[in-house]
Amino acid sequence: MAEFTQQYQQEIERLVKTSVHDPQLQMELIDHCCCSIEEQLNEGMSFDEAFAITLQDLAPHGMHEIEAQVKLILTPQIPFTMKITMYFFGFVAAMFILIGFTFKAFHWPMASQMMFIGFVSLATSMLALLTSAIRFSSLYPNRLSTISGGIGGFTFSIGCIFKLMHWPGASMISLLGMAVITLIFVPLFFWRLYQADHGTLKRAE
Repeated sequence: MAEFTQQYQQEIERLVKTSVHDPQLQMELIDHCCCSIEEQLNEGMSFDEAFAITLQDLAPHGMHEIEAQVKLILTPQIPFTMKITMYFFGFVAAMFILIGFTFKAFHWPMASQMMFIGFVSLATSMLALLTSAIRFSSLYPNRLSTISGGIGGFTFSIGCIFKLMHWPGASMISLLGMAVITLIFVPLFFWRLYQADHGTLKRAE
């Protein structure tokens, strides 16, 4: 057993610490893995077999998944009404904006009214997203990307509303919204996708 402690505990610690960042959770996982492997070694298994079985039982999708689940349990959730506001008005915005553009292209009546409803819904959805990202920042690991997208989407939708109503400043507001989306949100969004894909490939290796 002393040989097990000296030879393999470091390997277990290395695996846990490279996948889990919370120190307390690291200690608990290391202790659990050592106890589980120790029990299986006493039953005559080799370390490799005991180690593989322990990891499969404890974390079939990786140690990082355990930390994510723990954070999900311990972190306050976004209120249901706020989620409904974001998703419902986002859906309404997509539907009415697309239908409005279609009506506009075929010169059918009510196109402007539909687009107005769509952009008002988009502004409402983006405002709910911004409020959520500010109040529940711990739930948004890519907070800057979320906030920049919310600000850009909200500003652009307000500019489009001004444009439909022929109010002054419409072009400037729309341009400002597009600038935030193009220069801040889009680069951060694709950088996040690259990091996620790169991390997945590294874990696969």
